[in-house]
Amino acid sequence: MTNSSRRMSHLLARTLYLSFLLAAALTMAACGGGAKADPPASPASPASHGIDQSAIDPSVMPGDDFFRYANGGWLKRTEIPPDRSSYGVWSILFDRAQQRTRELMEHASGQVGDYYATYMDEQAIEKKRLEPMRGRLAEIDALADKLPYLLQGGLGLPDRDYYVQTGARMDGIRAAYRTHIAMVLKLAGIDKPEERAAAVFDLERRIANTHATRTESVDVHKANNPWTPDEFGRRAPGIDWKALLAGARLDASPTIIVWHPGAFRGTAALVQSVSMDAWKDYLKFHELDRYSRILPKAFADESFAFYGKTLSGTPQQQDRWKRAVNATNGALGEVVAQMYVAKYFPASAKTQLQEMVAAIVMAFDRRLDALTWMSPKTKASAKAKLATLKVGIGYPDSWRDFSKLQIVRADAVGNAERAELFDYEYRLQQLREAPDRAQWWLDPQTVNAVNLPIQNALNFPAAILEPPFYDSQASGAARYGSIGAIIGHEISHSFDDQGSQFDSTGRLANWWTAEDLAHFTAASAKLVAQYNAYMPFTDLHENGQLTLSENIADVAGLSAAYDAYHASGGTDDRTFFLSFGQSWQSKDREEVARQQVLTDGHALDEYRADTVRNLDAWYAPFDVKPGQKLHLAPEDRVRVW
Repeated sequence: MTNSSRRMSHLLARTLYLSFLLAAALTMAACGGGAKADPPASPASPASHGIDQSAIDPSVMPGDDFFRYANGGWLKRTEIPPDRSSYGVWSILFDRAQQRTRELMEHASGQVGDYYATYMDEQAIEKKRLEPMRGRLAEIDALADKLPYLLQGGLGLPDRDYYVQTGARMDGIRAAYRTHIAMVLKLAGIDKPEERAAAVFDLERRIANTHATRTESVDVHKANNPWTPDEFGRRAPGIDWKALLAGARLDASPTIIVWHPGAFRGTAALVQSVSMDAWKDYLKFHELDRYSRILPKAFADESFAFYGKTLSGTPQQQDRWKRAVNATNGALGEVVAQMYVAKYFPASAKTQLQEMVAAIVMAFDRRLDALTWMSPKTKASAKAKLATLKVGIGYPDSWRDFSKLQIVRADAVGNAERAELFDYEYRLQQLREAPDRAQWWLDPQTVNAVNLPIQNALNFPAAILEPPFYDSQASGAARYGSIGAIIGHEISHSFDDQGSQFDSTGRLANWWTAEDLAHFTAASAKLVAQYNAYMPFTDLHENGQLTLSENIADVAGLSAAYDAYHASGGTDDRTFFLSFGQSWQSKDREEVARQQVLTDGHALDEYRADTVRNLDAWYAPFDVKPGQKLHLAPEDRVRVW
């Protein structure tokens, strides 16, 4: 291996990080909304318990627009804060968790306190200027061999569509991105920044043209491409794969799952056809851009000007402490989590939520029993998968050891780099071990939930298990309509169009009869068509295929939660459905909403609230009649599970 190859391999080991390993080993389905660039803030006047009556807009017919009926009053009186791209009810939990975490970090010693304080020390960061980046940029300058990234990735814009779609809006974004590249290079003292930025953008555009679409990327069968290390040179010529895989410490793996073979082949070909100077400038820009928030203020401001203002429409940058909390959580999540759950998540809450989960799992099991279209063979496999589902509530059973991660005061860039490499080492080690079904992929202070098909497991972090979603003082109807639907959603991901392709052991395996799969596919196609018809903008509709997994989970999860509520003796259907509708209370800036529609597997929140139209039980409490916009004839209502 040449010295240049070693240098590039070191860069790859740093920049490859987690994405390849997760793409190769795991798909995850999370319940939270889509491509918001920053978390939303708290609503102006949240209800104390249960339904917020002041949020309802009685001038809207529920059968025409259930989202605006449930939330129209709130929408009229609420403005998105200037430092946010989105704003909604989910932020009550996020803001609460962020403020709590801030207080813990500010009073913490050791790794957490040092990481947070170093991020907050803007004066020290300014004083160092670009000194922390000199070594990295010098490594790139010294390259003599061509070795770029390993997998589909490496783009500064959110997705390939931002490079290939025509029209004035996308033209404007591309022009702004080229300006951003030039500004970053200029701030770093690199000469001819505009000329070099044009070459970097052209390289990214060519990379984007090799990428699979978002819809293609979520097809796990298209991703099932095992290559041995020796096959890379033949299947994707143009890169010194031996040096690259050795640098990434993947050369000892007998096989590597290549999620996007077309991008591998295309990028490898670009290594030969694009000049070394362009590759070097590309690497320099991305190295500077990824560390921009912990470089001098001019870099952080430039990053926000493009990614915050232009891409997400956010007028004002978040306070430094909020960015510091996010960064510290990213580096030391489980260390912070231990402090968080010790103070804010009592054992009693975990016990109560476990009982609720058990009730919804039982309801889903009864729904399986009642399916008339499913054969006994397929049904037995589905029930086995449900029976072995491992549900994590609040926090993991055991904590990861971070004692060997070195955090140094006044070394913000070094801390970030060491944290990334520490995590990368951890993921590499996992490739050599049997899957741990108890492993968590969300920190307990995270407001979200996730389904893990390879583990046949769910994570429900502590921070989402609080009011307004889980409120012990609210009615059963309100609780089952909010947190119950979220729990049902994550359970249902095990049986959506992707999760249903994994068996009870987490293997990618077909456990369907041909007839059952055809029925499931037909029902899914109806849901694709339903969401394709939603038009958030006159020139852009929802992508029903891209959002199919989440939409199936919304329908099936809400149905299971409804059944569990009635099994508990509940009868207040109106409150149940209103609670569900208000759990999607949100506003988005146009820029981030468009980005979500183009790139994210989650539909916009307003259409998720309208999931109710597929449940028979929704129609009577709200007097929904034929001819109203959301009305579906019984035969057109989607009943996947």
